[in-house]
Amino acid sequence: MEEVAQWWVDVLKWIVGASAAIAAIRGWVVAPIKRMQAQQNTINTEISNELQSLKKTINSMQEDVADVLGERLGQAYHHYMKIGWCTQQEKQYYIDMHARYSAHGHNHLAEKYEEDLIALPERPPKNECEDNE
Repeated sequence: MEEVAQWWVDVLKWIVGASAAIAAIRGWVVAPIKRMQAQQNTINTEISNELQSLKKTINSMQEDVADVLGERLGQAYHHYMKIGWCTQQEKQYYIDMHARYSAHGHNHLAEKYEEDLIALPERPPKNECEDNE
């Protein structure tokens, strides 16, 4: 009976020792991994917040660019319609600018303006040419 009791004492000592070893290993390995994961989660959150802020800034700038393009398209349209002619090169510049404007998701009157400009003659009327000579 004493041998059985001693055996149980030895088994319990082994279990306690193994448990202590597992706890130590857990403290050396698992705890640092959990700390690193928590730090990485914090960094990921900060990066995500910064990216959201940058996205808002970029979207705002894109809207500003679209506004400026729209204003420039309107100015060019009114100028060329007033003088009554527009060179092929200027028409192409207008078409390219309109394409960039449309790429921003805007269009409103620019498509109609483009059609009107394309229909304009590419040289000034004869009487304007003679007045300039």
